[in-house]
Amino acid sequence: MNFKIKRIIFVKEILSFSNANYLFEVKVTTSQGEKKFVLKQAQPYAKRMLRQGIKKYISPNRVTGEVKMLKFLSQLWGKKYVPEILFYDRPNSIFLMSDIGSDFKLLVEEFDHGRVYPQLGKLLGELFGRLHGSTYGLKKEFNPNRAWRDYLIDSLIHQSFSSGLKKHLGDKVVNNFLVSAEKSKFCVTWVDPVFRNIFVSNNSAGFFDFDFSCSYDPAFDSGVLLAHWLWMTLKGDKKIRRDAKKFIMDYDKYYGPAFLAEKKGTAKDLKKIRERTRRWAGMYLVSRTDGVSGSYFKDYPAWEKRIRKLGINLFLNKKVAVKLKS
Repeated sequence: MNFKIKRIIFVKEILSFSNANYLFEVKVTTSQGEKKFVLKQAQPYAKRMLRQGIKKYISPNRVTGEVKMLKFLSQLWGKKYVPEILFYDRPNSIFLMSDIGSDFKLLVEEFDHGRVYPQLGKLLGELFGRLHGSTYGLKKEFNPNRAWRDYLIDSLIHQSFSSGLKKHLGDKVVNNFLVSAEKSKFCVTWVDPVFRNIFVSNNSAGFFDFDFSCSYDPAFDSGVLLAHWLWMTLKGDKKIRRDAKKFIMDYDKYYGPAFLAEKKGTAKDLKKIRERTRRWAGMYLVSRTDGVSGSYFKDYPAWEKRIRKLGINLFLNKKVAVKLKS
């Protein structure tokens, strides 16, 4: 940092975002005036697991992966899209980063007001296409903690995310897909591109919370991300539906060229990624209606039913009204 901290004004825990680690908002007086930062700390267990009564040891050095991922993305995407690492205390598993949210709005809150930012489909398609394309075929791990990655894949994806779909289609059908996805070419993936981890403005976006990042199927990222706009295509408001469809179409339109421009994957690879994207999106949709953490849409049963049906049909590769290329 090119300034000196004079006084700590306050330190306040942020409870809204991270399920794995601890976040704190830090406001200080510096030689350049008042500034606000975000401090992140890992404990020898995941916070979400502790809330469930499970105190399983997972080395706190897992945050090393997030620090490296943020530095990687600041070079690949640009510093304006992700927090800047200002200080990393590796022995204590703590790092300080810039607060990128001051000029943005949180996407989850914007969705609550029916604002789905169709104009950002192009940007997100290009960014994710570059991330996946530039690392495609590389089992590149930023995180030195293998146990943490195993927990993410086995517990988060193979058990938690898939549990809703298994209620409707059975274990065998879903597990066969999971096995096939494990055989696909991997790349660096975010794994957690959900709307509570994305800031938006009219012409830009910011991304945070990368502690789940690991080497995995690129289609998983796109599937989880697009699932949010897919459920908005089923809202009652025509403008919301139209805007959500535009986002999806633009994301797909610009993802492909950005992916292929990195020259590590072929058009055939891209076609397979798109096929799996449909299925991952379907799985994630049903995880939000019938998953272990309960339904996002329990107060809207008619909407919930349509989301569940769309998710199942996407996973089974049935024809749906929303155009997701395959």
